Amino acid sequence: MRDESMKQLTLDERITIALEKGPEISIPHDFAARVAAKAPARKSLPLRASHYGRNIMLISVVALFALLLAFSHPHDSAIGIIIEWCFCAQFIALAVWLGVQQWHVG
Repeated sequence: MRDESMKQLTLDERITIALEKGPEISIPHDFAARVAAKAPARKSLPLRASHYGRNIMLISVVALFALLLAFSHPHDSAIGIIIEWCFCAQFIALAVWLGVQQWHVG
């Protein structure tokens, strides 16, 4: 009876029925445990904390402080004042960032 009803359906209808039906899947209850047992054991790697970012920030603070000293003389132009204030803002931002990182506030 099923074959007779399938013969009367168009190709689009048969495709739609096949897609809506979906596959029947049965996964054993211990499948994950068996797969995990077959996987090789991972060796733990000894990792050292690197402080490259912190060291570069410290170098940047020193470099900005040197630039601030170089630009600390009285300026005749607005560009010089703007550059000095940009260096000040960067210096303060780096100092705050390093302070927050040292105290683990963030």
